[in-house]
Amino acid sequence: MNHFFLWIGQSSEKISFGTALLDHFKTPGPVSRLGGNGWNLCHAAQKNGLGAYADNRTHVLKTELGNKHLLWFGHAWSKTDGARPPLSILNQCADDTTNTRLIEMARENTNGVFALILIDDTKREVLVCADSIGSFQVYHRSFADGVAISNSSALLSALPPRSNLDPLGVQELCSNAVANEDRTTWQDVRKLRAANLLQVDCSRPKVSLIRHRPLLDSLDGITGYQADPLPALFEAMSDVLITLQNHGGRSAEFRDLPWVADLTGGNDSRALVAAIVANHIKVASTVSGSPDDPDVRIGEHLAKMLGIPHFTRGEPSPVSSAQFFEALQLTDGEYDAIEYAGVAEVHHQHIRDGLQFSLNGSYGELGRGHAWRLGLTGMLFPDSVAATLTRRGPLSLDHPSVARWNQMFTLKNPEGLFSPSAYACATDYFPGMFKRLLSYAGHLPWHAQLDLIHADLRMERWQGRLLSNTGQIWPAVSPWGFQEPLTQVLIACPTMRRNGLLTRAFTLAYAPVLAQEPLYTGNPAMPFSLKNAHRFLPLIPYFTGRATQKIQSRFLPGNKAAEPSALERQPLLCTDREIMNWMSEPLLAETGLFERDRLLLAISPDRPQSERMHQLWRRLLTLEAGLRQQADIDGLNLKY
Repeated sequence: MNHFFLWIGQSSEKISFGTALLDHFKTPGPVSRLGGNGWNLCHAAQKNGLGAYADNRTHVLKTELGNKHLLWFGHAWSKTDGARPPLSILNQCADDTTNTRLIEMARENTNGVFALILIDDTKREVLVCADSIGSFQVYHRSFADGVAISNSSALLSALPPRSNLDPLGVQELCSNAVANEDRTTWQDVRKLRAANLLQVDCSRPKVSLIRHRPLLDSLDGITGYQADPLPALFEAMSDVLITLQNHGGRSAEFRDLPWVADLTGGNDSRALVAAIVANHIKVASTVSGSPDDPDVRIGEHLAKMLGIPHFTRGEPSPVSSAQFFEALQLTDGEYDAIEYAGVAEVHHQHIRDGLQFSLNGSYGELGRGHAWRLGLTGMLFPDSVAATLTRRGPLSLDHPSVARWNQMFTLKNPEGLFSPSAYACATDYFPGMFKRLLSYAGHLPWHAQLDLIHADLRMERWQGRLLSNTGQIWPAVSPWGFQEPLTQVLIACPTMRRNGLLTRAFTLAYAPVLAQEPLYTGNPAMPFSLKNAHRFLPLIPYFTGRATQKIQSRFLPGNKAAEPSALERQPLLCTDREIMNWMSEPLLAETGLFERDRLLLAISPDRPQSERMHQLWRRLLTLEAGLRQQADIDGLNLKY
């Protein structure tokens, strides 16, 4: 896979910039000159140069003014003129524009999943940032003689001296799928968060962080709420979609080929397709799952009703070792590689079927107030409960919505799996994260604070990791997460967002035919009224059934079928000789983070495993592969 790598050292001959091709850990291509004063580019795809996309996976764009270089990685589009990305931004600035303001302007005027790097040869200064919601994963690591920056935490961890596993980051991955805040699975490798710009003075290389978050500025400006947020939201979504239509995809021919958008039984994908259909954009739809899955049945029905091409992808097959290693590189070992291998295969199938671009509905849950977790009282008294969220002042840990987030973030690893010293690192885990969020967001309305728990402490790392993974395969974005649509969602009055009201109202306003059809819960995708109250009656058996299942699973387990082993679930992986050797003699056992006997039981492939324990097995195998990956990366001839 392609990753960028930036080294900033104390002498000019050690300052280099490059992309390292980590395709089965092959040595990167030759060094070519980027600019004066010792800046070098290690570029794996030399033939097309730096100024354009080198291939389907290396997305590097550059513009420059004098001795300043501004580079984009990932998928980026200008918010102003639709260019990909705004390459003329430097020429629009006054000579006395500071580097900090310049990169702020570039980020504020760019949509997508991307990283920005500004290099000033004269001032010998580097600034780096990710997109405004931090979806593009950027990492940094400090050394005695310099700073290394990359979109690969695995690459940074392997630089000598090798980094050790981070006790809390590993527990977060095993329990909750990803590490949070600026943590990674490696002790001294840190993620650049959405709220910051990273600045390095090359004369004395040391990382400093500058707070800059366009989204926070929007939330700071909430003084009142629009009576009807739908027109502004639709205009923002339309601008994004038209920009993507004109300048998206992998080639100039993109605009004549179909997009593929998720279309399931939920609210978020339906509202996204409503915006696409309302803008008369050519699209195909897709859904994954078994034939009896409600999402599959509903998605197929909706596509047939709209008369658009539809692609149903079945349940993922057992993962091969080749798929596992590809997913490990795509995920950087920061996400369950076995789970993502199935996702990656879906996107590879889309490409084989001639599709050119992938859209999904992630971040749409912010539009339906999911982040507030209002519980039963929010269902029974939605307006009065939502109205309380307009209050200002720091939320407390005992607020019901915060307590529900605390429960979600609670580490759920088996007792005794980790060593006492590792467990000690998790003290004050969620309260600590929540207090740090309040340090910069405690003055906002309550709903905004809850939104930021969801966006900053969850979506940035979880959904952002998925978008970063898939962006290495082909263009894949979520328009709901672009700056303008997300801003319009977050500043809408909470009484308009509670219980999915805004999302359902959006679908009804711009694609009524989609709003009429039931969601997976049985009710239509439209706001409730007395006239359509009878159509919401299926919600009663739906929620009753969910409550019954929870009670039965907790108090009446009954006669459960025998749990399959990892060997039965993933036979291709578990019969691979090399991987079998890993599981019998795991390097994880030598890290001091685990109790050896419990670890060997958890990683064993041939004992019955519940779904939760199989999930843990997958994540432990990902961590084990990440440790072994370090030695392979260490063998790369990186020019730094």
